[in-house]
Amino acid sequence: LLLGVFFLWISYRDKQKRAKMHAEDEEKRLAAISKCREAREYEYRHPLNDVPINRSGARPRKGKSLLEFPSDYVVVDIETTGLSPQSANIIELAAVRYTAGVESGRFVSLINPHFSIPSNIVDLTGITDEMLIDAPDLSDVFLDYLEFLGDSILVAHNANFDINFLYDVTRGMTGAPLKNNFVDTLRIARSCRLPVSNNKLSTLVDYFDIPDKPNHRAADDCVATHCLLHCLKNYVSYHRISL
Repeated sequence: LLLGVFFLWISYRDKQKRAKMHAEDEEKRLAAISKCREAREYEYRHPLNDVPINRSGARPRKGKSLLEFPSDYVVVDIETTGLSPQSANIIELAAVRYTAGVESGRFVSLINPHFSIPSNIVDLTGITDEMLIDAPDLSDVFLDYLEFLGDSILVAHNANFDINFLYDVTRGMTGAPLKNNFVDTLRIARSCRLPVSNNKLSTLVDYFDIPDKPNHRAADDCVATHCLLHCLKNYVSYHRISL
């Protein structure tokens, strides 16, 4: 009888040890999953430029969209091979800094994606394969671009398009999010309920008779967006619109 009890106790003890070990292994596994979840979102790398791509679409700690007219800011614009950060590449970067409404610096660079530009993008932007042959890789210039942006408020038209691309590349290259707050002239224009058929940058530039026309080249579109922001500021003030 005593021998039977002894063996039952040994069996029970072994089961407890195995259960404890299983629980510890499961805890470690879940901790590893939690720790690596964000990293796995970016684990896919483009086979040519080796930039991790955000597959989930989540952008934690992304900057806030502001409804205001800052005195100092950087206007940003990018040209890409498509609409989705998950599948398209940046082919031109631009940023123009304004201090008290006056241009105080700019950063402009074409980017070589290492594949042929789709014909519809060539037609839209005028950027051709030949123009990009000697252009740098994105990884060669992007950190300098981020340094130029600093912690400035960013301005863009349809800002989420540009900001999401820039966020994903920033996160992929540095491991940190792009946290700059930003002003979207599209969002402000919609709040103004202007008598226009749409709120495209080109339509709004024509409405306000802005001489600097957008042409789907990043630097020129930055200048046009800056001018639009100034016009929207005057419009909001004159019509006493509450944003």
